[in-house]
Amino acid sequence: MSFTYFLKRAAFAALALAALMTSAFFLVRLTGDPVNLYLPVDASDAAP
Repeated sequence: MSFTYFLKRAAFAALALAALMTSAFFLVRLTGDPVNLYLPVDASDAAP
């Protein structure tokens, strides 16, 4: 196995991993705070 082949595969793996991590980060951030999804719209910040 040649060194250039290994280098190309390693670079592609690093790029794919970076793309996966970036997309996972943005998908998690798009959903927002899960607590806000469960609370009613007129809920106050005060504890009951």
